[in-house]
Amino acid sequence: MFDQIIVGVSCVLILTAVVLTALAPVYPSRGKTAKEFATRYPVPAGAAGSPAPGAPSAPGTPAPSLVPSAGAGQLPAGMRGTWSGTVVQRSTQSNSTSYAVTITLTGGATGSVVGTSSYPTSPCSGDLTLNVVGTTVEVFEHITAGMTHCFDTTLFLTLGGNDSLTYHFDDVGYGTGDATLTRQG
Repeated sequence: MFDQIIVGVSCVLILTAVVLTALAPVYPSRGKTAKEFATRYPVPAGAAGSPAPGAPSAPGTPAPSLVPSAGAGQLPAGMRGTWSGTVVQRSTQSNSTSYAVTITLTGGATGSVVGTSSYPTSPCSGDLTLNVVGTTVEVFEHITAGMTHCFDTTLFLTLGGNDSLTYHFDDVGYGTGDATLTRQG
């Protein structure tokens, strides 16, 4: 009799787990392992900051339009502010999903935290550390809240026209994420 109760309870627990898993919203993992991105968006010759991984170092001065009132190795002043938009993440299985992102960039030097990220629907958030300055800025996103839904990754940010910021990540096993963010305020 006791064995039948244990078997019955076990079956109910397994069935409950299966049903809850099927009904739970599915959020894709973000940033498990960042791929090398330097070959796709290399730091241009003459750009300030550290070279992209695997790229030769190129001494020079930053392009004036990229770094107004910011020194070499600094987050470009034009990127400072709050940016938001919708990330479209394409998985390795040809699926895609969308979710909101807000990035606040405050400025700072290579190697320092220059901003924060927030994904309210995931929910998770993180700190952004500046790795490489160039036409495309590379920041390392360290997730500080919501670590079960998001993972650390490298983000690539490019300042565009009309107060836009291109956002990209490329993760092994989890696909890519892209967004065009707009300046808030």
